[in-house]
Amino acid sequence: VLRKREDKPKPPPELALPTGKAPVINSIMQGRGFQLPQYIDLDEQVERFLLDYIILHPEIEAVVDLGSGTGQRLIKLFYMGCPSHVRLYSAEQSESARALNQRLVDLDAGLDISIHAFNFRRPNFSFVREKKHVLFFTSLSIMFIHEVGRTPFEAMVRAAGAATGIHFEPVGFQISTPTYEYSKLQAQEANSRNWNIDLGRVLQDLHNLGVIEVKYSGKDILPAKDPGHALSVTLWHKTAKAASSD
Repeated sequence: VLRKREDKPKPPPELALPTGKAPVINSIMQGRGFQLPQYIDLDEQVERFLLDYIILHPEIEAVVDLGSGTGQRLIKLFYMGCPSHVRLYSAEQSESARALNQRLVDLDAGLDISIHAFNFRRPNFSFVREKKHVLFFTSLSIMFIHEVGRTPFEAMVRAAGAATGIHFEPVGFQISTPTYEYSKLQAQEANSRNWNIDLGRVLQDLHNLGVIEVKYSGKDILPAKDPGHALSVTLWHKTAKAASSD
């Protein structure tokens, strides 16, 4: 398994910062190791990526966070300047997480996020039925589903006339043969913890069937302080073939 935070060796005293930490941390990008400053802020990479994409595509009418937890990503996206015409939807299985999300939303009358129960095994997207173009995204949620299967993606495709999916998940070992050392570690951790092993294959299968078109697949594009959790990014669109069969 990957080295835990508490197991990391301490830097030699002459190299340590006044905080006792090393000045750099090890991470990965595209399967290869590199170093980041110890105190770099990596917390809003996903939100910045989403915001840039939404601004570039003004036809998007709704954004749905699948496995949203307490809604932190959508709340950040709202305050970072998400265009006002875009409706935000939080979709989460945990009742307690949805309740906390609602409490956070209620603190600001201007914070417009709609919260819905959601299950990857029985997806229901009726709440976006009236939207013409919906952006669905996941971030560190599919990673906990050992085999996610086709069902949620097929439901996304059926949910709107135009659908886009973006998945930020630590599955770089699935994107190419895991020959790099960090990819091997990712694969070992996924198998030992029963984490996801099929997202890449499922999306490729749906692409081959003409249901979606995978437009971008980047291995370990968003670094993390835990090298094993570097986020790979896959982006797909609903195809014209799928739209014609609606």
